[in-house]
Amino acid sequence: MNEAGRRIGEAAKDQLTPDTQQIDLADWAKLGGCVAMDLAGDASELIPFLGEFTDVAFAPAEAAMLQLLFKSPLISAFGFAEEILPFTDVVPTFTMSWILSTLFPTTPLAKNLLPAKDTGKS
Repeated sequence: MNEAGRRIGEAAKDQLTPDTQQIDLADWAKLGGCVAMDLAGDASELIPFLGEFTDVAFAPAEAAMLQLLFKSPLISAFGFAEEILPFTDVVPTFTMSWILSTLFPTTPLAKNLLPAKDTGKS
């Protein structure tokens, strides 16, 4: 049992250790845009009661932007649901998607949510 646990631990460490040296300037710029979009989505909460109605307009825009950035219908659907449901605006969907796609693309979750991409990086 100890040997199996050790092998599983090593495999998990390999999958869950991001290679930050592979992150280029375009990835960092994308992160900045993701944080800005998360803040824009949260800004509607500054207007009590009225903020939830603005989410009706922002939800499709968020879903479209997520689709454009991450090319994942599942992430887009999650972003739409997160924005349209009341009191869920605080979830940083754009930033979490960036983290998943950039830092942890080899995890099973990323492989199921994100399309396979040819990055050209070696």
